[in-house]
Amino acid sequence: MAKIYRTPTTEKLAQALEELHDPKLVDMIKRARQGYYDDYKSPIADPHLELIADLLVLDCPEMATRAEEGEWNAPSWERREALVKEARELLYREWPGKKRKVDTI
Repeated sequence: MAKIYRTPTTEKLAQALEELHDPKLVDMIKRARQGYYDDYKSPIADPHLELIADLLVLDCPEMATRAEEGEWNAPSWERREALVKEARELLYREWPGKKRKVDTI
């Protein structure tokens, strides 16, 4: 079976920001690729609101509207991958050294 390649939301956001060709967005593009604005990868409590606020501060109201409308919200496959990763990490922390198959979660 061939593997399906899906573009992560983090990359879609970074590409959309790059299309604006605005040098003041360089740091924001980097943060987008690192997952700073991602619901499952971000170290902050509410990355969605942070994304909108940053876009407004950098005078990108059209992009802020797109963010408000959920254009860069994680699709179901990304949510599932994040939950499987979290479950795998929890199992390894709780039962270190035990053999287990966690990819079937």
